[in-house]
Amino acid sequence: MANQNFIACLDIGTTKVSILVATRESEEDNLQVLASATVPCAGLSRGMVVDIDATVQSIKQALRQVRDQSGIEIKSVVVAISGNHIHAMQSNGIVPISNQEVQQFDVERVIDAAKAVAIPSNQSVLHVLPQEFIVDEQSGVEKPIGMSGVRLEARVLIVTCADSALQNIVKCVERCHLQVGQVVLGHLASSLATLSKDERDLGVCVLDIGGGTTDMSVFTHGFIRHVAVIPVAGEHVTNDIAMALRTPPKFAEEVKLKHGSAPVPQTDAGEFVEVENLASSIPRRIAKSTLTEVIEARYQEVFYFVANELRKQGLETSVAGGIVLTGGAANLPGVRDIAAEIFQSSVRVAKPQVSGCHGDLDDAKYTTLMGLFLQGSKSHASMRFGREGLLQGFWRRVKVWLESV
Repeated sequence: MANQNFIACLDIGTTKVSILVATRESEEDNLQVLASATVPCAGLSRGMVVDIDATVQSIKQALRQVRDQSGIEIKSVVVAISGNHIHAMQSNGIVPISNQEVQQFDVERVIDAAKAVAIPSNQSVLHVLPQEFIVDEQSGVEKPIGMSGVRLEARVLIVTCADSALQNIVKCVERCHLQVGQVVLGHLASSLATLSKDERDLGVCVLDIGGGTTDMSVFTHGFIRHVAVIPVAGEHVTNDIAMALRTPPKFAEEVKLKHGSAPVPQTDAGEFVEVENLASSIPRRIAKSTLTEVIEARYQEVFYFVANELRKQGLETSVAGGIVLTGGAANLPGVRDIAAEIFQSSVRVAKPQVSGCHGDLDDAKYTTLMGLFLQGSKSHASMRFGREGLLQGFWRRVKVWLESV
């Protein structure tokens, strides 16, 4: 990827595959979109590949659209990964400081010490993310290089993913004659594209509500503190509608996008919508309030799961910056209101905060794609796969993360 003057990003989701090809001269310049494409995908379930052939066909279809738009032949991509196989664990490392002043080498050593923990044999390390550095007794240090002291401690968050899930993603990409340049946690990418430094410092919870999962990231004091995956999202809302209204899932999705909202607006009283009938070709009329009640119940469940996770981790009072919703399923009218009622906090629906992002891409469902571009444009470190290979170039990625906060 370092030999290309553009970054190609691939987001393989439960309901869609999206590709972005873009460039910019520097971080201060506007994004220049060279091509983009989004196509339906039926090869994943809850973020994990369950049908390789279907996934490959969706990726190839998106690649053809990109090639038709720009004439660009993509060779390498930055890829997102998500799913309920993602796990995170805290770890600490301590080393003596060389020459009583923290150098880059000391930070490398303390990160090495922090990541020297037992990882399940079926998991691979995806990210090693610094949370805090401590120089002697001084805690809360973000950038320790140059500080004086005799002991350096690092607290990190180690994010792992299932080997099988990673290998299947890589297999799908390679069957499309592409190389995988980097693999990035999907909700980490979304956070990069949506949060300001002030929000990360104050404390915020980002919820990326996709098709198969709701991905959760918590930031406090400038660093990521916790990640979790809630196995309930937009696809479950569609299935609820299909069951409640006795209509095929395809039409349930159409009804959700065209008429769905939550909670029930006062203006919907007495309104009706037509839905396709499973047993007959004659559409049925149902009260719009019935549709919105089904939608509201499922979103309440999602947010209650998140609230319980925050309490379990002791973070419910650490997100003074509120809740940031993103992902395609966050676009439904009224979702922000449900979240605000449950969390009793400020809630916003976030679009990509990337200068130059406009048009169709200026939408909550493309925040992961934009975050992949930001990560890919900051670091061109190559990555081999396997239990140890995912840590290749880890220090360069650590420096990128430190520079981004």
